[in-house]
Amino acid sequence: MAKVMLLPVDLRETMLDIGDQEIMTADKVTLRLNAVATYRVADAHKALSAADDARQALYREAQLALRTVIGGRELDQFLADKDAVAKELEEIVRQRVAALGLEVISVGIRDQPSVGARSCRAT
Repeated sequence: MAKVMLLPVDLRETMLDIGDQEIMTADKVTLRLNAVATYRVADAHKALSAADDARQALYREAQLALRTVIGGRELDQFLADKDAVAKELEEIVRQRVAALGLEVISVGIRDQPSVGARSCRAT
């Protein structure tokens, strides 16, 4: 006889903080960024079976996407077109977590970046 296990799954929209990410831009400037993702479980079966913890998987995918998007731009490019950065970030995260049964509603950079010292100085 097969065992049946019932697990509760919250289907409401949920916010996930992606806090204090230190990311280096293409021109070697270190930024400290905070981001936020809003998501919901679209497919409970996938959310429970595709990963040990779908929320943690979303967090990691958002971290990686943030590093990819910001790391591929120079600081001035990032600051000049933050809307394009946010849109690209959201699209990458949305594609990566669809297989986890999650629907990403939005992803964005929450507040102004804290800029660190340049790690490479011209001599």
